[in-house]
Amino acid sequence: MRKARFATPPFEQSFRALIESGQLPPADLIQQYDAATQAWKDGNPSEALAGLQKMAAGPWGEDAAEELERRRGVAAQFAALQLSRNAGGFVDQLLAFRESLDVDEDVYFVRATAADLSLQRDKVIARAQDDMNRARTLWQEYRSNGAIDASQRIETSISDQFRTRAHLLAEASRYAQQSFLIYSQVDTAGAAQWTGVRDEIESEAREQRSRLHDLSNVVEPGLLKTKLALLGDPNE
Repeated sequence: MRKARFATPPFEQSFRALIESGQLPPADLIQQYDAATQAWKDGNPSEALAGLQKMAAGPWGEDAAEELERRRGVAAQFAALQLSRNAGGFVDQLLAFRESLDVDEDVYFVRATAADLSLQRDKVIARAQDDMNRARTLWQEYRSNGAIDASQRIETSISDQFRTRAHLLAEASRYAQQSFLIYSQVDTAGAAQWTGVRDEIESEAREQRSRLHDLSNVVEPGLLKTKLALLGDPNE
């Protein structure tokens, strides 16, 4: 809404009508949200949370309360991260925390953990490489056993063969995505060498899900849903 600008009168009128009818928040509420967000970005969580707390009691309170809970969760995770700095699982916690952040809204926390990420760079890269190695191993096993074929997709139950192959493909995809996500935080150039492998895995996963969707009029809905979930379909 901050960026919305309409030059054509009918669009401008419709935009105002949506605000006046309560389907979009009014300007004063946007200003309150902006103030709370700026405090959040500046590293003043108490002020930011207090601002959202006030908004949660008024119009659009449900939306404000949802964002309030999200930011409380971020603040709590950050505090827990500081306490676990010397713990064995610190790298995992650091990566999980940074992956959960909104790069625009949570910019303060992105910057606040940048130094830790730099200090742990070698361990982080090793973790990314380990995940890619797992993805490659699973992918090779999937290809060696043979891809999921039409007879397995159209089965009226889930065979052990389908389940095994779907698991290999879904896990290969998950580890490849996870590897690139980790690489993106410390060494995007290092990930480039594995782009081909990741793209092959993702292409096969998309193709298998697409072919299953094509069978929606043939395969029983519940069974289709289960098969798609086994393939790691994000919508199932």
